[in-house]
Amino acid sequence: MITEQSALIRSVKSTTLLIGAWVSFFVLQSVMSVALSPRRTASRTGILELELVLGVVWGLLSSIIIAWHQRLRASTTNLFGLMAAHLPLVLIAAVIDCAVARVALREFAHQTQLIPFWAMLVLYADLDVASYAIIVAGAELLLVRRAIVERQQQAARLEASLGRARLDYLEAQLQPHFLFNSLGAVSELAYDSPLTASRVM
Repeated sequence: MITEQSALIRSVKSTTLLIGAWVSFFVLQSVMSVALSPRRTASRTGILELELVLGVVWGLLSSIIIAWHQRLRASTTNLFGLMAAHLPLVLIAAVIDCAVARVALREFAHQTQLIPFWAMLVLYADLDVASYAIIVAGAELLLVRRAIVERQQQAARLEASLGRARLDYLEAQLQPHFLFNSLGAVSELAYDSPLTASRVM
């Protein structure tokens, strides 16, 4: 129960962090967009709202993509199999991004759609694929880091076990030596001083 709660808390924190990162990226992009073309017909507030929505959408998509990549990596290590398994999610992410962008452009930026949905999907496909690839690369880095940490912890546990085994081995060696030395000392005393030998026993 506690591990499930901690996993849920970790998942919520990760998702919040991803949304924050994407929102920051899109807000920066909107600030640059407004700064570079101040005579835009769309309002600055509308552009900011549009970028905020896209940031939240990509933050949520990132969580889904990372979870999907982790699941795929648990089942296969074949590069071509991974790429093939990611293709449907790339298409879904691109369609969601395009659909949300069109709705947000209409609602927040008050822009009419000059091109059809599929043309817009193709127009932004390179950005969607690049964003998806960056997310997968980040997820892979996290998996590699986690594997390295687990190996280091396992090595530390093995080192501790080895140290304990060495101590146990030395202790096992010392006990017979102590017994034989004590018996040898008592037997010597039995000849020279039987009373002292009796006290030692």
